[in-house]
Amino acid sequence: MEKAFTFCLLTIFLYYTLNAGVIPQEIGKLVNLVKLDVERNQITGSIPISILNISSLQFVSLWRNNLSGSLPREIGNLTKMQILYLSENRFTVTRSLLMHWGGSDVERLVSLTPINTNKQLQVGGSSTFSLNQFANLQDEESDEEDWLDQCFKNVARDADICNNAIYNKKKHGGKNSWNDKVLEEVVSKHLSMRLAKQNHMTVSTYSTRSNNSKKNGSLPMEIFNISRLTIIDLSANNLSGTLPLNIGSTLPNIEILYLYTLTNLVGTIPHSISNCSKLTDLDLSQNKLSGLIPNSLGYLTHLNFLNLWGNNLTSDSFLSFLTSLTNCRNLAYLSLYVNSLNGMLPVSVGNFSKSLVKFYAGACNIKGKIPNEVGNLSNLIDL
Repeated sequence: MEKAFTFCLLTIFLYYTLNAGVIPQEIGKLVNLVKLDVERNQITGSIPISILNISSLQFVSLWRNNLSGSLPREIGNLTKMQILYLSENRFTVTRSLLMHWGGSDVERLVSLTPINTNKQLQVGGSSTFSLNQFANLQDEESDEEDWLDQCFKNVARDADICNNAIYNKKKHGGKNSWNDKVLEEVVSKHLSMRLAKQNHMTVSTYSTRSNNSKKNGSLPMEIFNISRLTIIDLSANNLSGTLPLNIGSTLPNIEILYLYTLTNLVGTIPHSISNCSKLTDLDLSQNKLSGLIPNSLGYLTHLNFLNLWGNNLTSDSFLSFLTSLTNCRNLAYLSLYVNSLNGMLPVSVGNFSKSLVKFYAGACNIKGKIPNEVGNLSNLIDL
């Protein structure tokens, strides 16, 4: 490698080029490198220890490769590091490593995994720490999970810690184990509430999405009491329960609420949901919800996506909730498919914003004619 080249190179960008192979040890000679982005490739092996020579590094993304092995403890000494994406690899993360990072000077250490939404955590001016979808999160010493709480005290202001496996050598006889239910229990029963009490931390996202197994049991109701949450995704799990009646007062910052395809989500849509004034995406589809669709949904002025299909929801004969929804001027997607609405489309549907692109209301026992005013919806693609 030419000496002049090693001093001049500031950025390596090989995003989604499907390169295979390993990261060479020679990368450590790029002493002025600021950004290393090799996302979504087929890179194997481990992180070369020589990367620790690059004290200028500010951004490193190794997301979605096939890297494995232990993370170098000394990564925490790269004091200029602002963003570090490590998720969707097969790294082993140990308790001692997290405790070391938590006590280090790297306050902006980041390791994110995108959730299926384009509203991922905001990195911006705040620190973020996420442990989504690591191969192993090892507790090599303690039978208690308190260390998880401790290690977040200094390392992050945002936390996203689902879809992991807690591996305790004592509990699992020294064998490697993928058991993300263990962490799920820790998060839902213990950790999330402790994190919510950390004044310096913003718990932004709670998601149980996992490609490995479905969660069973009751809805983790304590999650609905973390007022700082902006995203909740409990979809496609074997969970039972009802929506809390006071959801609007306990989740004032919620922006995305995905609770679709649960085994036994019953009850009604609470009227208080209208107080979730920041809500943009609401998906309650393929459940067993019943009762009237509340007119108060019309107060969700930022609503962009509303999916209620496949429930047992009803309305008055005038479908007045539709008139209320015309106040949602950002609404682009509305699905009511397969509900027992038993009414007539009101003329007011012509007042929906031009942002409405898809409107599904099939198999709802809607009667009468389609109002001519539907022609006002100039951007409507599907009806």
